[in-house]
Amino acid sequence: MKLLVFSIFFLAQSLAEDLIKCGTQKEGLQVGEKMEGGLQAKVGAWPWQVSLLKTSDLELFCGGSILNKYWVITAAHCFKPRNIEEPGTIKVGLGVHQLDKPKEWTVYKSPKNIFVDERFDPVKRKHDIAMLQMREPMEFGDYIRPVCFPDNSTFAPEEWVSCHVTGWRFDTGGKAEEPRLLRQAPTRLIPSETCNQSDWYNGTVDEGKFCAGWAGRCQGDGGGPLVCLLPNSERWILIGIMSWATGCNLPKRPVIYTSTKHNLDWVRMTMEESRRGSDLKEFGSESEIRTRMLSSEARSRSGCGVFGTLLLNLSSFILVLLIG
Repeated sequence: MKLLVFSIFFLAQSLAEDLIKCGTQKEGLQVGEKMEGGLQAKVGAWPWQVSLLKTSDLELFCGGSILNKYWVITAAHCFKPRNIEEPGTIKVGLGVHQLDKPKEWTVYKSPKNIFVDERFDPVKRKHDIAMLQMREPMEFGDYIRPVCFPDNSTFAPEEWVSCHVTGWRFDTGGKAEEPRLLRQAPTRLIPSETCNQSDWYNGTVDEGKFCAGWAGRCQGDGGGPLVCLLPNSERWILIGIMSWATGCNLPKRPVIYTSTKHNLDWVRMTMEESRRGSDLKEFGSESEIRTRMLSSEARSRSGCGVFGTLLLNLSSFILVLLIG
């Protein structure tokens, strides 16, 4: 009897975990103490944010975002200039809020593979995108969740109205602070026509990039997310990956981001090719990278969601009675 209840309990846990929707938050956008260079993010507000750390000294070198149970997306420049090629030399921090004080739900994992876009040009800063394939699936909950990925029908950068950037390294009036607490700040997406003006970036912002500006952004959180709310929803979409900037908080020198929408084909191809010859059972196909979940997910899983929640509650109750 106990074995049966345990089996039901773990099945219910699995069902409940699968029902977590991409781009959703436990804490919403409520923030805590205001800090220089941004606002201190509330714990759990940005559950797809990951920290990339060197295994040798656990030093933060980049940020990234969770796409699904097996994949993290970040920037190519996090690996190529640093000659970081071996997956064993890095750790991926999940559910991290304060870098030097992990929470009970914080997990550190080593990736199985590092995929850097072979077209990456560090001089022209093109195709600045990379993906980490995890060795084991990430377990989702309140503090570790995937972000939504755009599809070909999503809006142009300048059409988004509610966007935020998150990370640990923010400019504080010219004085660099040690990154500790996760911060957030609203950002304004700037039309490419403006960014490519001669006194701005002079035509170097191609269709695979876009620029966004706000006071307080400094280099140091490369690969980190820029997310925007999908209109008429509560779902956050990964619109950009922090690529590069000229200095900190300079006029007409906003941050340049890799456009995720324009790299959708590379993401799909990387996921599909890595499936061949692998012993992992689940991978991010087109549906798994959330390109079609925004409208269909709630309809397709609404019945399963009620069942999974009821099953989890019932099995938990019976389990307590048996153990007690």
